Amino acid sequence: MSFKVTHEQELARKIALEFAEREIIPHRDKLRVEDEEFEEQLAVKEAKAGFHLAMIPRDEGGTGLGQGGRVIILEELGAAFPRMVSSLHREFAYAFAKATGGVVKEKWMPRILKGEASAAPFINEPQGGSDVMNFATTARKDGDDWIINGRKCFISDGHKVDFGMILVKTGDPKDPATRGARSLTAFVVEKDMPGFKVERVEKSMVGHITATVSFSDVRVPGNYIVPPGVGRGLTPVFMAVWDVGRLGISAMLLGCILGSCRCSIKFAKERVLFGKPIHDLQAIRHRIADMYIDLAAARSLTYRAAWLRDQGLSSSQEQSIAKYYCTQAAIRTSLHAINIHGGSGVMDEYMPQMYYRYAPCLISAGGTDEVMKDTIGVAAINGANPVMGANPAETSGFHIM
Repeated sequence: MSFKVTHEQELARKIALEFAEREIIPHRDKLRVEDEEFEEQLAVKEAKAGFHLAMIPRDEGGTGLGQGGRVIILEELGAAFPRMVSSLHREFAYAFAKATGGVVKEKWMPRILKGEASAAPFINEPQGGSDVMNFATTARKDGDDWIINGRKCFISDGHKVDFGMILVKTGDPKDPATRGARSLTAFVVEKDMPGFKVERVEKSMVGHITATVSFSDVRVPGNYIVPPGVGRGLTPVFMAVWDVGRLGISAMLLGCILGSCRCSIKFAKERVLFGKPIHDLQAIRHRIADMYIDLAAARSLTYRAAWLRDQGLSSSQEQSIAKYYCTQAAIRTSLHAINIHGGSGVMDEYMPQMYYRYAPCLISAGGTDEVMKDTIGVAAINGANPVMGANPAETSGFHIM
């Protein structure tokens, strides 16, 4: 059994690296100070480069590089500078429009292909994100439409996205047929719908922005329900979170690992101590070795999870393993990078502190460590084999009824 990076995907890496060296690395100072005008210009350049088209098949107007290709692109952009998330939001837009189909796909797909539309999952609520049964946001039927009321929080770039896929309760608590997972329905909600409001915008310690959004009698057409329909919303939302979010987050964390390795090697060659470059010191070489072991393992796990999806196989277990491992490895390698850089490692003009601060911000994105472990544990108990599994049943560790 084997999987490998294709020639086209390696070419995508080369293009992404050249883009990073031309458009990102020379302008890191502007990104550090969160120059919003520059970041908007950079997002436009990313769209023109077509990075968001990787996961879209050629016959739908994309580049057909698959999940493997998009992981590689996000890895290179993240290595140049964390917080390169504009492609991720465009990929969410594609996933949501395709999953919904009909008038939603017809309306949004032309803009999505041009890189002019962005979206995000509207899932988390103030009382919890993982506990979907505790959601308070509701939708009630009114003729052919639905009326949504409630609040969602920690929406990545929620103040800027054009639309989102929202998970709400539509069931009657008194009706046994609409309890539990059958009480949840997914809708597409657009930011210009009356009653949609961005209530609060918050910034993380590395400038990543999330928003709290509210819905006050937001009227949504019935054809904006995401198939398979009413009471069946959990599956399409989680599929998007897994395929776009979880794999994308793993790729961004992989970028932190790769970036930490690159800047540490460069510094170890340039920094002279005791009359010689510090890479001649065994202690430094051992730190670099530990970093590259993590890089190799994280790449293998993430690339394989992406490869499985490109083969049409489920990989929720593999994605969970990759995301959990990449989170821990990104923190470890960035801390190694700080140690190798010494005092310089915590200075703004050097990258180790940025990687070290950014990695923890992704711990809860796409699922917390505990959710990842629970998914992996359920799969293991059910007999899933993450190494040899060759069919969807064997490689899927999380089943939604």
